[in-house]
Amino acid sequence: VPAVKDFDKPIRRFMFGVIKRTYIAVAREELMGLLNLKDEELTAFISDEQLIEADGLIKLPPTKENQPKPVKVTEAISFREIAPTLFKVIDLPGRKVNYQNGCRATDHRVA
Repeated sequence: VPAVKDFDKPIRRFMFGVIKRTYIAVAREELMGLLNLKDEELTAFISDEQLIEADGLIKLPPTKENQPKPVKVTEAISFREIAPTLFKVIDLPGRKVNYQNGCRATDHRVA
């Protein structure tokens, strides 16, 4: 809005706050577009914010929100479902195995 002097600065500050909580790094061209800055204005902005630029990427400061979070994977699988596979892996050569209902029922040596 041209009628209000420096109207874009608080909007830009807000946008940058959202960006740095969302990303750990952003491409220079992308940040230039998101903040509506020209190349030389972005260079000054990077300097003012004490950001690091390398290979066209601007590294953003770490925040609680932009850090990778560990993913915990849990599987609901019963022993009866996995037992045949386990027994096939651990069976020794020369052994005959009989499976009954998904579990090892008998184990006989082959003569």
